[in-house]
Amino acid sequence: MKRFIVVLIAVLLPVVSTATIRNITSLPYTTQANGDTLRLSGTRLVSAAAGIHIVHSGILVDGQSDTLVFGSGGGSGYDGLLIDAPNCTVRNLWVIQGGEGATSNCFQLTHNSYGLTLQGVKGSVNGDNSHCIDSYGSGSQTYNVTIDTCQFWSNCNGYTSRAYYDGAAIRLEMRRPGLGSNDWGAHIYGTSVYNSPHISIAVFGNETPTAGAPCQNVEISYCSTYTDHRNDFYAVWDGTLGHSSAN
Repeated sequence: MKRFIVVLIAVLLPVVSTATIRNITSLPYTTQANGDTLRLSGTRLVSAAAGIHIVHSGILVDGQSDTLVFGSGGGSGYDGLLIDAPNCTVRNLWVIQGGEGATSNCFQLTHNSYGLTLQGVKGSVNGDNSHCIDSYGSGSQTYNVTIDTCQFWSNCNGYTSRAYYDGAAIRLEMRRPGLGSNDWGAHIYGTSVYNSPHISIAVFGNETPTAGAPCQNVEISYCSTYTDHRNDFYAVWDGTLGHSSAN
C-alpha cells in the first residue's frame, strides 16, 4: 500500500500597513488620513496662529522631543493641537504658546477626542482664560483620556470665573451619561502642573448646565501640582458669584 504524505506549508506574508509617516514642514497643519504618524520637520516649528488640527482617527503625533510654538502673533483663540478625532496619541512633544493671546490652549479636545493618550508631553500657556488642556463647552465633552508622565506650566494671570474653572491648567469636562462598562473619564498619572492661577486639575461631568457635576471612573495618581492663587481680573470681589478676588 502506498502512503501519501501531504505537507502543508504556511506562507507567512508580511502585514502591510497603510499608515504613512508625514513630516510637517509648516503650520497650521490639518491631518490627511486615518492612522498617520506625524513628525515635525526640524526641531522647532512656529505658527503665528494655530498648530495642528487632527480630524482623522488613530493619529500618532511623534514629537521626538521637538517643539511646536503656536499663537506667536499674539492673537486670541488659537490652539496648539485641536483634537477632533478618536483614539489618537501625542507623545514627547513640547507645545508652547508663543504670545499672550487670551482663550488659547495647548491641547483643545472635542466631543470626538475619546481614547486620547498624552504621553511625555509638555505644555505652556500665557494668555488669560487659557489652559494647557481644555475640553469644556458644548460638544467638547470627552472620555477615556489618559495623561501619562506629562508636565504643564500656566502663566495665565487673569480668568473670568472660578465656577467654570476658567483658570485651571487642566480643565476636563467628561461625558458621563452613556459611558459603557469598560469606559472611564480620565486617568492622569505621574504628571506635574506648575504655577496654575486657580485649580491645577479640574475634572467634572457634563450632565448639568453648570460645571461641577460628578464624573465616574477618574483616577489621578502620583501627580504634583503647584498653585498660585492669583487673578488680575478682579482686584476685589465684585459681588458676582464665581468671580474671584484671589489677589
